[in-house]
Amino acid sequence: MTLYEFALQASQDEDLAKIAKAIPSEVQEIRIDERFEGMELKIELTGPIASRRALKALEQYLKQVLHLSHVRIFISNIRSAYGTQSLQPVLDWILWVIHTKTGYGACIDEIVPSGNAVRVVLATQLTDEIKDAISAFINDFTSTYLMTGWEIKYEYNPPDTSAVSDPDYFLNRMRERAVKQAKKAVDEAISSDAKAPEAKKESKAGAAKKQDKIDPDMDKGSWEYKSIVEKQNIKQEKKGDFRRGQKFEDVSEAGEVIWGLCDMSAKKYKIKDAISKAGSNLLTSDTVIRLEGEIKVDLESQRLVGKNKNMILYKFFLSDDTYAVDCVLFPSPKDADQLNDKFGKGGYVGVAATIGYSKFDGQINATVKGFYVAKPPKKRMDLAEEKRIELHAHTKMSEKDAVIEPKDLIKTAYRMGHPACAITDHGVVQGFNDAYSAYKECKKKGEVPGFKLIFGMEGYLVDDGNCIAYHIGEEDVSLDSFVALDVETTGLDCTREGLLEIAAIRYEKGEDGNYTETGVFTTMVDPGLPISDKAKELTGITEEMIEGAPTPFEAVTKLAEFLKKEDILVGHNIFFDMGFIREAGFQIDIEQLDEEKHHPYRVKFYQPEIDTVSAVTFLYPDMPKHNLKDACEFLGIVNESEHRAMGDCRASAQILLRCIKDFGFTSCKQMNDHVGLLPKSEVTKRKTPSYHIIFLVKDTLGLYNLYRMVSEGHTEYFCMRPRIPKSEVRYLSAGIIVGGACERGQIFRAVHKAYISHGNNIDSTLEFLSSDSAFNRMIRLYDYFEIQPICNNEFYLREEDSGLHTKEDLININKIISIMAERVGKPCCATTDAHFLDQKDGEYRKYMLMDMGFKDAELQSDLYFRTTDEMLEEFSYLGEERAKEVVIDAPRLVSEPIRDDIKPFPDGTYPPVILSAPDDLRAIVNKTMKEMYEHEGVIPEIVQERVDKELNSIIGNGYSIMYYIAYKLVGKSNSDGYVVGSRGSVGSSLVATFSGISEVNPLAPHRRCPKCKYSEFDLTGTYGSGYDLPIEPCPKCGTMMISDGQDIPFETFLGFNGDKQPDIDLNFSG
Repeated sequence: MTLYEFALQASQDEDLAKIAKAIPSEVQEIRIDERFEGMELKIELTGPIASRRALKALEQYLKQVLHLSHVRIFISNIRSAYGTQSLQPVLDWILWVIHTKTGYGACIDEIVPSGNAVRVVLATQLTDEIKDAISAFINDFTSTYLMTGWEIKYEYNPPDTSAVSDPDYFLNRMRERAVKQAKKAVDEAISSDAKAPEAKKESKAGAAKKQDKIDPDMDKGSWEYKSIVEKQNIKQEKKGDFRRGQKFEDVSEAGEVIWGLCDMSAKKYKIKDAISKAGSNLLTSDTVIRLEGEIKVDLESQRLVGKNKNMILYKFFLSDDTYAVDCVLFPSPKDADQLNDKFGKGGYVGVAATIGYSKFDGQINATVKGFYVAKPPKKRMDLAEEKRIELHAHTKMSEKDAVIEPKDLIKTAYRMGHPACAITDHGVVQGFNDAYSAYKECKKKGEVPGFKLIFGMEGYLVDDGNCIAYHIGEEDVSLDSFVALDVETTGLDCTREGLLEIAAIRYEKGEDGNYTETGVFTTMVDPGLPISDKAKELTGITEEMIEGAPTPFEAVTKLAEFLKKEDILVGHNIFFDMGFIREAGFQIDIEQLDEEKHHPYRVKFYQPEIDTVSAVTFLYPDMPKHNLKDACEFLGIVNESEHRAMGDCRASAQILLRCIKDFGFTSCKQMNDHVGLLPKSEVTKRKTPSYHIIFLVKDTLGLYNLYRMVSEGHTEYFCMRPRIPKSEVRYLSAGIIVGGACERGQIFRAVHKAYISHGNNIDSTLEFLSSDSAFNRMIRLYDYFEIQPICNNEFYLREEDSGLHTKEDLININKIISIMAERVGKPCCATTDAHFLDQKDGEYRKYMLMDMGFKDAELQSDLYFRTTDEMLEEFSYLGEERAKEVVIDAPRLVSEPIRDDIKPFPDGTYPPVILSAPDDLRAIVNKTMKEMYEHEGVIPEIVQERVDKELNSIIGNGYSIMYYIAYKLVGKSNSDGYVVGSRGSVGSSLVATFSGISEVNPLAPHRRCPKCKYSEFDLTGTYGSGYDLPIEPCPKCGTMMISDGQDIPFETFLGFNGDKQPDIDLNFSG
């Protein structure tokens, strides 16, 4: 189809047809987004373009005639067909874009095709930096729209001798001229508004008298006050009348006027419809219309304008469920203040306005004439009888990717009646606190019983390969000693079941190279739970055997005393054993602890670990099965007591010792290198691929492990994003549910690759994946699979090398993921990957993406928070029964074990515990006090009283640990040669001075002798600082005394009762 034929079919507009006829070409491809807002047109030229302005006109007419917000034209063959000379027809188009999109259009005389290069003739000499910027823009533009690029050369066309040749002067003159024109236009607009017939008029004298009077009670931060002050500074007064805004009234009924004049008989438009018609015969720039939507005031752009400074440039953003538009008006300062009071925090409002292209920036905006009360549309509700759960949603804490407020996400899910909702931002947990505050508000209402807030995160996973020794860090950890460990339990889920028995054996390597047992720990445990018949049958442990045994917390506390920080823990599926041990260590409510007892809080186990299941899997590929019994049989190891902690513990140790013997390992790093674990340096390389992965927190231990992942990702494995290696995910997996994530996840990527490699055929892809050992090994990490709406992945259809050509391909990939989840016995959950709550909110994200340079920002997916029925409809291609399973049943199954009482942070404060800190601090302070002030065995009363007062407050309120840590930090830094300076209120603490934290002496002005320690204080108030005291010799020994003391009360730091939460600010030199 020719472009001319396309124009005739698209519209009967004669002007559009004429323009299309002037561009002889074939239409290769037409793309229109789902909202019918934008179009991409790909054409192939078949002859010279008749008019140099045709392409520019075609874009503008297509937008106007087809009511589109944006149009992009791509020319596919401009170089191959005509060479650089083919640029001639599009030169005006390129120059126009340079002029509108950059600040350098006026610096270019012309662009001339020349052989295999493009010659840019400059009107003024430019720096290399500016030339590079112009070249980059031209290359980017031509590669995008013309699908090719050229070498760019520059020529300078010298002006007449009478012309100015200095480029800086030239550019400055252009800017000055533009500013003057803009100011003139603003003043004309203000003057026009001021003389509008609906404005109230006053005489010059009356207006001046009224406006120049400052009410003593007037708010000095208001625009009305600022206006009067500005006017009083103006020497020449403007003659004529100006408009006064109407008084605000307390109105609430729909249609009642809030401010200005509103013609309620004017036609009401949706914003998108008004924008599409703006500037045409259907909607001229002087036609008053009505718009309704959410208002967002741009407070930062407000300023006084006009020669008399009697108006405010007032801008705001109005959005409805179709689009958004910039709005502007020029109210009086007083009215601007009232508008800010009413709309400064947002709201829903109707406006009477004209709409058209701004004379200042060429963009469409609405000039507002008045505001009226409008009823907001009803919020979306989820009317399904059985509702879904969202397990994948982003808030504004996902940097430059989402626009949802954390609290709004939770409140929306609650309002819709969803049983739970997850927050899963990219690589961070900063939204947890706001989300939890909203969650507490929802729980108070009690309208959705059992509603859960699911804390989670979408991480950046790096598959670092096979691993045997976990969490060993960068050091080459020796295998000269290790501790084998095993537990027996009531069940398999460490978050629901409990410990029955713990055994640990320490092995050390002797001088003869043989390993011997050097320590044994064993204990029965009372889990506080009934022992199932299956557990009794498997372990042989009965209720009588655990009677009087320690609780899980008591048992692991004793285990912690047996273990050393540097111990390597060894077990067969060590993650299972350590999951139960770590859970037991967290079985304590730290909010109820008595700080005076200096309780150790939770018991944590984060030593290096060796998993013997991984060891036999990777080191003995011929081993058919890898459970403990089969591994022992394969290696000829005898387990004298199966399914009892001590027997399994020794069997695990023997497996490791066999691996050491067979392969000659002496360190953990040797083992990992042998099986192909990526080193940290490779994990953090940009070229190493990373995948999205979802973590959902099941309980408090899971929350702690998630926080550790965040910390390690930002401090140990950061590369563009906070990465986390697969080995660390396994190590920190206790209390966490792992999900497959979006199209950037491992599962989707693996399915996508298999699908296109098997000719986009579902059956052959399924057959391959079912038997592919790499795929089946990879999915063991995940607790559930994930599929998302087709629109989320439509961008693949715009990528020629994706291998996906139709929506049917995207549907097939989701079907494959769903089927494979069933085959391997894992839930498949449908999620929205929400980045905004409602469809209309996508506008905000679109502009954010445009600002980051995404070329397809206007074609972004509908990543909004969907209702249950919307999701059931979205996945209807799976069949009614399976759609219900993935949308409702599977997410509920995944969220069921998640606790509903998790707090992002416990209430109260939890400083480190150093039992000796109070006594040590007192000793440090007393020692320094004596060294500075003890004269003839006596300390001045004023000094002793101040020290006693401070120490009683500091130690009595539990702040001694903070002083002690600061003392240690400053001492360490100083000993390393780095100066430390204190700042802030800590300067008011004499204890801080005596402990070396602060160099400020807060005592009253005084002199002290550095030799005999004699001191004398000036309490007359004559001197504000001791530095002002005259220097005098010591009356006791004649040594010149030191003037000191800044007279700062201690209450500045800890409050009048000594119980204010303090902080110590220190500046460390580098």
